[in-house]
Amino acid sequence: MSCVIAVSVNFSTFLVIGKTSPVTYQVLGHLKTCLVLGFGYTLLHDPFTERNIIGILVAVFGMGLYSYFCTQENKKKQSVDPPLSSQV
Repeated sequence: MSCVIAVSVNFSTFLVIGKTSPVTYQVLGHLKTCLVLGFGYTLLHDPFTERNIIGILVAVFGMGLYSYFCTQENKKKQSVDPPLSSQV
């Protein structure tokens, strides 16, 4: 079972990096860490420390900035590149 899970994780890693970028993969890794901490608090009643809370807030803020700048970059690319139908 452990082998199947490991192969699935590796396959999903290749899919994410292939469709997006290595930076996006790292951002998703940080999101996963935040979710693990949140679920640990919710399900296991692990106490949050100040360090956990600050780390989660910084990570979420960074993910928001990354998403914003990626969206802005995609908008610039779409406005510069004409659609394929106008080239035909």
